[in-house]
Amino acid sequence: LDSAYQGLPDGAEAPNEDSVQIAEKSGFGATQQFVYGEAAPQSIHPVLEGLDLQPDDVFCDLGSGRGRLVLGAAIMPSESQYACSRVVGIELDSKRHK
Repeated sequence: LDSAYQGLPDGAEAPNEDSVQIAEKSGFGATQQFVYGEAAPQSIHPVLEGLDLQPDDVFCDLGSGRGRLVLGAAIMPSESQYACSRVVGIELDSKRHK
């Protein structure tokens, strides 16, 4: 995963207009209340293991950022005990994805 993300911006810049609007609609008022953290490559396996995913499960990451956890789940070999049938990442802040 490190090589897939090498040289890309980390998405941690100041919030853009999308983030500000989301914060206001959600009643937060200030995006400083949001905390952004990215899944480290070495944390993907323990996270998926802790979820006890089954082959017919759908893994959904709300606030998926740049998609490291989503990509990690998607490339899990189908014979892996942590593989699931479908992976979905949802991110509303356009600075986190392109």
